[in-house]
Amino acid sequence: MPTFFKTKYLIFMTEQNLILNILTFNHPVEQKDFAFYTEKRNGSFPINKYEFPVNIEEIFPEVKAQQLERLYTEFESSDDKKVVIKVNLTKSTLFAKHYYSWLILNHFKTVADVVNSNFVRDLEVWFSDKIESTPGYNAYKVFTLRVQIGRNGANQELVISHDGK
Repeated sequence: MPTFFKTKYLIFMTEQNLILNILTFNHPVEQKDFAFYTEKRNGSFPINKYEFPVNIEEIFPEVKAQQLERLYTEFESSDDKKVVIKVNLTKSTLFAKHYYSWLILNHFKTVADVVNSNFVRDLEVWFSDKIESTPGYNAYKVFTLRVQIGRNGANQELVISHDGK
């Protein structure tokens, strides 16, 4: 006959003090023109169906029939006026989140040593830590930046966390 062992699991709860670094901001502009494409182009970024602007049917009527799963945009102005629509960033919040993340990415490409997207599509920025670096290795200070729309209030938010060295 088998013997069964009873074990007790102890769960230790440690007290955590979390500090949230949240900067709120207003939309710099309420509406902006964006070009969208059905095919990937050099320098374009994918926009999933759930991130489509609310008025995307103006240039792609097939969206209503749910035939498009992904579109591409360059987040910049285009000479091809057939594929440009004016997007209301206050109504198309998921698209706005993507756009603001792109703006932040482009800014930090010019000032950070490394810019990277993590597994949940948040932006990681790495800055060289000259004090902690040695001839044998380079040390970095790593921060994660996340754009949130209306999580802790009605405004857009930039959440900043320090991920350590």
